Amino acid sequence: MADVFSEKTPELTRYNVIALYCVVAELLASYVRDEFTPIFHDWFIDFETHRREQEQLSEDEADAEWVSYKEKISHSTDAGDSIRSRMDFLLRDLLIAYPQLTLKDPKRGFTPQQRFAVFRRDAGVCQVAKHCDGVKVRWDDCIATTGFLGLKAEQHLLEMGKCRVRRAT
Repeated sequence: MADVFSEKTPELTRYNVIALYCVVAELLASYVRDEFTPIFHDWFIDFETHRREQEQLSEDEADAEWVSYKEKISHSTDAGDSIRSRMDFLLRDLLIAYPQLTLKDPKRGFTPQQRFAVFRRDAGVCQVAKHCDGVKVRWDDCIATTGFLGLKAEQHLLEMGKCRVRRAT
């Protein structure tokens, strides 16, 4: 989140930082990062502006979902169900505002057969220089990897796949 909120942002308060962190985790797991990172800051500022506008309205005038959100940020802010509810609300608002965000391909990983094909094609040599400068890779330490995570990944998986040394955990 540091790259999104590079300056002090008064809208980032205790009750929403945890929920925002959870939103970012969900986005990283399911959406193409390069698409949501540039819009995330402005979306959140707009979200907070709208929240403040809703808070000025009486409960009868305000949108029922915003009234519920206000309840969640006012009481039991650290409770798991409260955090989950706020995260769901924030994520839903973001996805309504930006429906064009691209989902990652759920099959972007390599099958064992594809991993084997990449390993043989690369003759067991690491192709990602930042990991090992092209050293020979044992089969057990080889990960087939690609930096392309969009929806077309499966079409190009084997061409883009690279043998890479497994990082130490």
